[in-house]
Amino acid sequence: MLLLLILIAFAAFFATHQVIFAAYSTFATFGLLFIMHADGNAFQYLWPSLPLFNGYSSILLGTGLIASGANFTRLFLSTRDHHPWLDKVLLALIFGVLALVVSTVVVDTQPVKKLLVLLALCAAILFTLSGVIAARKRFKEVRFFAIAWFGAVISSGIMTSRHWFGIEISEEVQFDSMRIVFVMDAALMGAAILDRFNQLRQARADALQLSLSEAERNLKISRRLRDLETRYAMALKFAESSNQRIADTVHDIRQPLHALRLNIQQMVDGQGRGARRDTAGQIEETFTYLEELVSQKLNISVEEWELDASKPKQETVAIGEVLRNVHEMFAPDAAAKGVSLRSVPSQAQVVLPPLDLMRIVTNLVSNGIKYTPKGKVLFGVRRHKSALWLHVYDRGSGLSPEALNHMRLRAVRGDTAMSTEGHGLGLSIVQSLVEKHGLRLRTRLLKGGGSCVSVLLELAHMQ
Repeated sequence: MLLLLILIAFAAFFATHQVIFAAYSTFATFGLLFIMHADGNAFQYLWPSLPLFNGYSSILLGTGLIASGANFTRLFLSTRDHHPWLDKVLLALIFGVLALVVSTVVVDTQPVKKLLVLLALCAAILFTLSGVIAARKRFKEVRFFAIAWFGAVISSGIMTSRHWFGIEISEEVQFDSMRIVFVMDAALMGAAILDRFNQLRQARADALQLSLSEAERNLKISRRLRDLETRYAMALKFAESSNQRIADTVHDIRQPLHALRLNIQQMVDGQGRGARRDTAGQIEETFTYLEELVSQKLNISVEEWELDASKPKQETVAIGEVLRNVHEMFAPDAAAKGVSLRSVPSQAQVVLPPLDLMRIVTNLVSNGIKYTPKGKVLFGVRRHKSALWLHVYDRGSGLSPEALNHMRLRAVRGDTAMSTEGHGLGLSIVQSLVEKHGLRLRTRLLKGGGSCVSVLLELAHMQ
């Protein structure tokens, strides 16, 4: 049996963490010494000249066996991380049996010995239940651990039946059951340690692969971000020396690019896996919008723009998808400012070039967030008779129809936004797009502060 324990301990030492190995080695040592004490071999070979200690050693060894078993259970099952309440129960058991040892200073040792027999059975049951509880979520990792303690429950039950209920069971049967259980326990615990190590190693390998995949994805995102920022710098340079359409492009890019930086910063700062997937989807949608916008504005000539403006390409667009994308694009920017951003879902479809519709909604929502120091920004579409209106509500200082006529001029901003980043071209861009497609732009003040900017859209059909 000792040789088997040595072989298992040797395998466990190379197969798992030293802390768990040390905890099990302590438990195995107390178990071996307890059996040697029961056989009389401990008094014969280990402390032959200490008869008083030999009579008291059963308390020390029993206490050590229970306490070390509880400590090994805590470490092996990682109860502090996975089952905090169970960890507290195991710690209470450890301190309880230690208190029993201390109590022998003032009380008789015989009742303590009898109580330790009952506690040994309770402890074995507790360790078994702990393994079963952990196996509900981590079966492959703890399966052998849970099985190993069933034998300890049987052996402890035999000892308890003899000492507490007076059932006639010979000491030879009792100690033989302990020897058999201890050998089986050692084999199963060794297998449990090896099995747990293999599961942890596989989990680490999966986590490493996931980290590598995320690092590769982040690298691609960083490259695309650098490319977009390079193009943004080009657009800014052209805006200072070329025509007003490039200035419009710079304005269109600024707010989505700011939202993109916030999303990437959230990903880099580290979130949960589900949150990282949501952020990655928002980043992909923002990239698509920006890349399409920059490609259109920087890769064709001014003459081609004018030709395209005179003959706009008409397509049927699901406006609900546009609203959702704009909401996801600007949600981080609004949250950073403390503004509540909300969009109303819609199943309507309109006949407009998708990019122009996206630019209209983006600029209006961007202005709503910019001119709202605190409060809410709400946007969506509403059908009125045969027309479909896009409404953007904000709780800023308010934009009257007169102020709208003034702010339609390029490079003019509201008085409350003098410190706001940007050139104030949002309404000017929206006005040019509205005129381009024969739409209508209007505004009205809201009771209690704020304003509603609306655009009349051509209705294709409702679903």
